[in-house]
Amino acid sequence: MTSKRRWVLTLHDAADGTGDGFIDLPPELLKQEGWEAGDEFSIEVEDHSVILTHLKRRDDD
Repeated sequence: MTSKRRWVLTLHDAADGTGDGFIDLPPELLKQEGWEAGDEFSIEVEDHSVILTHLKRRDDD
C-alpha cells in the first residue's frame, strides 16, 4: 500500500511569455522522498491540484 502525502507549493510564472509555470521542490521534500535531479515523474491536474507521481530514479533503466 502506498501512502499519499500532501505538500502545498507555489506555482511560479516562468515570465517568458509562454504561460508556463514551475514549482520549486523544497530540499526537505526531496530528502524525505529520496528524490534526486533526473528522476522521472508523471504530472496530473485534478480539482485545481497538481499530482506529482514518482515513476523512475535517474539511475534505473
